[in-house]
Amino acid sequence: EHAPYSPSLPTSVPSTLSEWVRVLAPGGMLRVSVPDLRALAGIYADGRTGDEGRFRVMRMMYGGQVDDDDFHRVGLEEVTMKEYLRAAGFCG
Repeated sequence: EHAPYSPSLPTSVPSTLSEWVRVLAPGGMLRVSVPDLRALAGIYADGRTGDEGRFRVMRMMYGGQVDDDDFHRVGLEEVTMKEYLRAAGFCG
């Protein structure tokens, strides 16, 4: 999710995943962990976490933003991530 979602950009999620398929050794395994946007949005909207809790959730959603590479450029959850992975050629 540090990559943008627009396929017209060379570092987009689709092109990044396609490159990972290309360089991954046959039989190799890719492990991906991304913030679950659906779950985080629910926690954020719930309001029970208070201001500090909402701020922590926002940082999980958008990155800590402590440097130029610490930004999340797309929000994902399990279904969308699986679709991206399938489209790129990952199986399983």
